[in-house]
Amino acid sequence: MKSLTQLCVSAIIVLSATSFVRAADPAPVNIHFSVIQQVSLGPINMTTNVSKTVTNIIEKGRNVVTNYVIDDARLLRMLANSYNTNFPTNATIKMFGLGGIGVVVGTNLILDPGAIMSLSTGSGWIFSGTQRSRQTYGPKGYVSVLGEDQTFHFPSIFVYDDSSLTTRDGTTTQFAANGIQSFHHRSVTVNNQEKYTFDILFTGSGVGTNSTSSSLNRLVIMGDISAHISSPH
Repeated sequence: MKSLTQLCVSAIIVLSATSFVRAADPAPVNIHFSVIQQVSLGPINMTTNVSKTVTNIIEKGRNVVTNYVIDDARLLRMLANSYNTNFPTNATIKMFGLGGIGVVVGTNLILDPGAIMSLSTGSGWIFSGTQRSRQTYGPKGYVSVLGEDQTFHFPSIFVYDDSSLTTRDGTTTQFAANGIQSFHHRSVTVNNQEKYTFDILFTGSGVGTNSTSSSLNRLVIMGDISAHISSPH
């Protein structure tokens, strides 16, 4: 017989491996990544001074970076550019299941960007917390109550890569942020009827590029993704 922990981990793996599991209503997701991007690299000007005995070649250069944040609003603009489209003004980014991120109007999914963007877990995990089980046989019949309050930590990766698409402005973005994703799971199941919540937090960092037909700018990225998911009402 599987333990409560094994059952919970199995559920997390199945839910997080599937882009859009409608196990719960789409949940608001908070995205915040700080980005440092190279915007120029190389010489600004070069001069040559020649005397009777010496030739001096003087090269002046400056390397410049820019800083910006990828939040929900900027990610929406990035996806609109990647797919060469426009979203309604009330479009938002939400999470389905445990890791499927999509563009939503109300509760309707209008874009599944899984082909270019994903948040996925790797193998191996650690956990902490409590679990409990009670089975009662009495005059009113059989009652089974299962409870769980545990936090699981998985190696995870958040990837964005629209290089396979014809973007609206010709810019393509690729990055991969490796890190740890935590699932804080609370649940009570009475006779196979479960009420649950998941608090999800991914924290990671990585490198990537922002490219046009004439330039390739490197970037580093660091930040987090969080969401709170509840069982359907």
